[in-house]
Amino acid sequence: MTADPLFYEIFKEIPELFFDLIGESEKDPSIYKFSAPEIKQRGFRLDGLLLTPENYPNEPIYFIEAHSYKDDNFYNQIFAKIILYLTQYQPPNKDWYAIVIYDVKANEGNFPGYLNCFLPYLRCFYLDELAKKPNQSLAVGV
Repeated sequence: MTADPLFYEIFKEIPELFFDLIGESEKDPSIYKFSAPEIKQRGFRLDGLLLTPENYPNEPIYFIEAHSYKDDNFYNQIFAKIILYLTQYQPPNKDWYAIVIYDVKANEGNFPGYLNCFLPYLRCFYLDELAKKPNQSLAVGV
């Protein structure tokens, strides 16, 4: 927001104007603190990516992560990686999925509620549970 100093100053000095702008004037602006924090970029590496050639834009991209320990920050990190990838490469594909492969369900960390909008794009698999399913393919068995 510092690139737009006028709006920065207006929202800093008159935060109720922001709520008026978004049609939520009943909100109490005093419970909010306005700032413009710098976000430092970290290096991220995906465990795997299944990407189609450009002439298949209707097929989804699959972001693959294998995880074998409990980490309550895991979902924040995987979706940060995905959004950063999509922002940087801007693939033509319309859809994508985050595929997470856990060794055991007990290693799945907490899913933060503020990421609920990503739930339709998340698919989790648990290797210990796959072994219990009958009639699975030889490839899944391996």
